[in-house]
Amino acid sequence: MFSREELLGGMPARRASTLLFAIEGETARQVAASRINRAGYVGERTTAEREQDFLKAIATGSKLPKPPSVGDLERFASGWANLVPAADDLRAGVGRLLGTKYRFRRDDVPGIRRALALDSPTVAASFERHYHQPLESIFVTKLPVRTRARWTLSRIVARFDRLPPFWIAFFLALTETLGEGILSLPLALAGLGPIPGVILLLVLGAVNLITMGAMAEAVIRNGSMRYGAAYFGRLVTELIGRAPASVLGVVFALDGVLAFLFYFLGFGSVLAGATGIPVGFWIAVLFGLNVFMLRNESLDDTIASATIIGTLSLLLIVAITVIALANVDPANLAYANVPVLNGQPIDGPIFGLIFGIILMAFFGHTSAANAAKLLLTIEPSGRSLLWGNLLAMTTVILLYCVASVAILGVLGPVPLLGTNGTAMTPLAEALGPAVNVMSVIYVVLAIGIGSLYVTLGMYNQVVEFLPRRSNGAGGLLARLGATRRGRLIAGFAPAALVCLALEVVVLAGLDDFAATIGVAGTLTVPILTGIFPMLLILAARRKGEYVPGRVIGLLGHPVTVAILLTLYTLAVGIHVLIWDGPVLRVAALGAAIVIIGLIAWTVRGRVFRTRAVVELRVDHRFRRSTVSVTGAGHEFALDQSIQPGPPGEVAVATLPAGPWRELRIWAHAVTTDGWSVGLPAKVEIVTDGGQIDTRALAPSPDPIVVPSDGRPATIRIQIEGARDER
Repeated sequence: MFSREELLGGMPARRASTLLFAIEGETARQVAASRINRAGYVGERTTAEREQDFLKAIATGSKLPKPPSVGDLERFASGWANLVPAADDLRAGVGRLLGTKYRFRRDDVPGIRRALALDSPTVAASFERHYHQPLESIFVTKLPVRTRARWTLSRIVARFDRLPPFWIAFFLALTETLGEGILSLPLALAGLGPIPGVILLLVLGAVNLITMGAMAEAVIRNGSMRYGAAYFGRLVTELIGRAPASVLGVVFALDGVLAFLFYFLGFGSVLAGATGIPVGFWIAVLFGLNVFMLRNESLDDTIASATIIGTLSLLLIVAITVIALANVDPANLAYANVPVLNGQPIDGPIFGLIFGIILMAFFGHTSAANAAKLLLTIEPSGRSLLWGNLLAMTTVILLYCVASVAILGVLGPVPLLGTNGTAMTPLAEALGPAVNVMSVIYVVLAIGIGSLYVTLGMYNQVVEFLPRRSNGAGGLLARLGATRRGRLIAGFAPAALVCLALEVVVLAGLDDFAATIGVAGTLTVPILTGIFPMLLILAARRKGEYVPGRVIGLLGHPVTVAILLTLYTLAVGIHVLIWDGPVLRVAALGAAIVIIGLIAWTVRGRVFRTRAVVELRVDHRFRRSTVSVTGAGHEFALDQSIQPGPPGEVAVATLPAGPWRELRIWAHAVTTDGWSVGLPAKVEIVTDGGQIDTRALAPSPDPIVVPSDGRPATIRIQIEGARDER
C-alpha cells in the first residue's frame, strides 16, 4: 500500500500495516460476538474449529476468514481504540492506510477519527510531513449511491446495537416465536370454535410463559452460557448429563426434518394461492435460495436484522388482524364444538392436531440460549433476558388470540377445515388483494427467512458429526468434511432428500400443512419446550454457578415442575388413543416413552444433587480478579476482589456449611471479548476438621467437581502458568 519512496523515506509503514491488521482482527472478533446464531441446531465442535481458524489467521498474519468492513471498524472503534499507541506518525500511517483501502466521508467516521486522534493538529502535521498532502485527503466528498446506502445501513445497525438489553431480548424472542402460528392456529381452532379456542390458547400460553421463564433462568444461572458458546446442548450436558443431551440431539434432528416440511409447505401454499403457480415450484425456489444464501455455512444475523424482521412481522399480523376484525360475521363467533361437554365424542382427526399446533406456535424457547452470551455481557444480572423473553411470549399469546378470533370470525369453520394449505389463502380470497399482498410479505419474512435457520440447523447437525481427517487418513465422509465443497455436499444432502420427498408428496396430493405441524408439535415440541426447561431449572437452582438478579419462585418450584412434567406426559400419551393410524400411534407412544425415560433417568441418576461452586475469575475486560461462592442456588460471596498478580497468586474462599453434596471449583480467565479460558491451578480444600484435599486444575474449560459432605471448608486456589489475555 505504500510506495518504495515512502518506505525509504523512513515512514513506519510496516508498523502501521501491522497495527491495521490488529485493528481489523479485533473488529472481526467483536463483530462475531455481536451476531446472533438462531439456527435450529448449532454445532459446538464446528464452531470451535472456526474459532481456531480465526485465531490462526491472527497469529500468522494471514487473511481473516471474514474481514470486517469499514462500517464495522467505525461501529466498534471504541473496542479497538486501546490498541492504538500514542504515536502521531503511527496514527497518521493507519489513517493513510484506511483512506487508501476504503472510501468514506469525514462525517461517516467520527469513531475512527476519535480512536486515531485524526482531528489532532499534531497528527495532521505528522501526516502532512510524511505524505506531503493534508490529512483531509483520506476523506472523499462524494460517494456512489451503493456506498452511501451501505453507510446508512451501518448507522442503522449501530443504533440497534445500542438498544437497551431488555428490548434486545424482547425482539430476539419475538422474532423467533412469531412464525407459522398465524397460518396454522385458525386451522386448529376451527373445529373447536373461537371462544373455546381462545380459552385453550390462554391456558397453554400461560404454561409456555412458565416454561420460557424456566429456560431463561436456567441459562442465566449457567457459566458456560454466559462465557462460552451458548448452545442448548452444552447447557443440557452440564446440568442434567450427556445421555439427555444425546436425546436432545435426536429430538432436534427430528424436529428439524418436520419443521423443514411445514415451513416449505407453508411458503409454497401461500405463494401458490397468491400467484396460481403450483406449490412444488415455490418449494424448489425456496430450497434453491436456501442453498445459495447458506453457501458460506453461516448467516450474519444481527440485532438489527432480528429486530427489523420481528417488528415488520408484528405490524403485518396486526394489519391483517385489523382488516379481519372489520369484516367479522358475529354468527361465526357463536360457533362452539367442545367434545364431552356437549355430548359429542372426540373427533380424532381434528382434536389430535390442536395440542401440537398450539405448542408449535409458541415455540421460541431457544432464544434465551442463543442470545445469552451477548445479553449477559451487557447486563450480567439477567433481568433483561428474563423479562424480555416473558414480554415477548405474552405479546405473542395476546396477538394470536385476537388474530385467531378475527380470522375465525370472518371465515367460520368450513373453509378452514376444508383446506390442506394455510389459513391465509381462504382469508385473502374473502378479504381481497390487500390481505393477499400482506400475507405474501409476511410469509417471505417469517417463513422464508425462518426456513433458512431450519435448513442451517440440519446442515450444522450433519457437519458436526462428519469424521475429521487425521494426517490425510479417513474415508469418504472424512474427505468430505475436510473441504468447504465437501461439507456443502454432505451438509445439504439430507435437506435435498427431504425436499425431494416433499415434492413427491405434493405431486401426489397428500400434503397437509396443519397435519404436519400438529405431528411435529406433539412429538418434539413438548420435549424441547416443556420437559427440558422444567428439568433444567430444577437442576440449575441446585447447582448453577450464578444467581439471577430476579428469581420468580413459581418457575422452578418442585410442585410446578411436577405438575407440568405430568401434564406434558399425559398430553403426549393421550395421542396414542386419539390419533388415527398405527404409525402415528406408535410415534406418540415412542415420544411418551422418551419423556418418561428422561424424567426417570434424571431422578434416578441423582442429577438434582445440590452443589456449591467456588469461582476464581480473572476478567481481562475489567482488569480485575474476583472470587465468588454460590451454593444450592444462593450467593455467599459475590465478586470479592483479590489482588491481581503474577502466576502463583493465591485466592482464598470460605464455604459455609450447607446441604450440598458436590463442590465445583472453577478457575478461569475471561478474555476481552467475553470468552472463558481455563486456568491451570493447584487447589487445596481444607475442611473444618483439618483434612486437606489437594487437586490439580488443568487449563480446560471443564471445572472439577468433587464430593462434599456439606461441612464448612476453606478453598485455596493457586494459579500456575500464564493467563490468556486474548
